[in-house]
Amino acid sequence: LLVMPEVGGARWADLNPGVPTVMLVKGSDFVFADSAFDVPPAHAYPGWPQARAVLTVSETLADFLHEVLPEQFPLFRVPLRIDTDLYRPLAKQRLVAFMPRRRREDLLAVVHLLHRQGRLSQGWSLLPIDGMSPVEVARAMGSAAIFLNAGEREGFGLPGAEAMAAGCYVIGFSGHGAREYMAPGVSEI
Repeated sequence: LLVMPEVGGARWADLNPGVPTVMLVKGSDFVFADSAFDVPPAHAYPGWPQARAVLTVSETLADFLHEVLPEQFPLFRVPLRIDTDLYRPLAKQRLVAFMPRRRREDLLAVVHLLHRQGRLSQGWSLLPIDGMSPVEVARAMGSAAIFLNAGEREGFGLPGAEAMAAGCYVIGFSGHGAREYMAPGVSEI
């Protein structure tokens, strides 16, 4: 049995054609990556004739896959877990944390609007989370009061959930999957 991520689409399906495969879908982007507009999928899981089941990590993806897969195709949701010993609230500071690698242009626009409106001159500082170890990320989120979530075509969007576990008010983009936890009172989409 082989477990393969959806990343890369079906181009990897020929590597082990006789091996039963379970697809691990963490995002919907690549499910149809090697498909054509004028040809319907020929297999239960697009491009993978040897696919026997699908694992996914979120309700959003499970809903999407229920629409994509045949009714009887095995689909299992494995919920993600956040290490709450690592991601926990610390003494909060007037910090706005964000991860600049995702939705860079959108985050730049938000940051420049905050500067223009004078909001950052009111004792708030920006805390870019980049090039940090997991422990450093958890500490940064634990001390930040706000996390700018830059979810983009996410199956779940773990950084926003980790930030919430660390006590941040999460503001930003759901990327679809973060709608599972971005609820009023603790976040804003």
